Amino acid sequence: MGIERIEELLQEKNYALLKKELEEIQPADIAEMLDELESKDSIIVFRLLSKETAVDVFSRISADRQMEISMMVSEEELIEIIDELYFDDMIDYLE
Repeated sequence: MGIERIEELLQEKNYALLKKELEEIQPADIAEMLDELESKDSIIVFRLLSKETAVDVFSRISADRQMEISMMVSEEELIEIIDELYFDDMIDYLE
């Protein structure tokens, strides 16, 4: 699945199918796509990810996108993500 497919499913608001298709994509590829999507769309996609995948993707996206996502998720969700990051990734985020 490419970014065009993600944008198509977002436009159709077919979140169930998007979530299912995201499960088949490697976290590194999802991170790359999140960096290319508009902010509001990247937040939607991020929220559709499983917790484990979300943590992996979060550690791979750009610092700017990390900040955008951290401002859009609840404090509890952000704490869970940060708690699961590897120490080096956590330091990078906090800097």
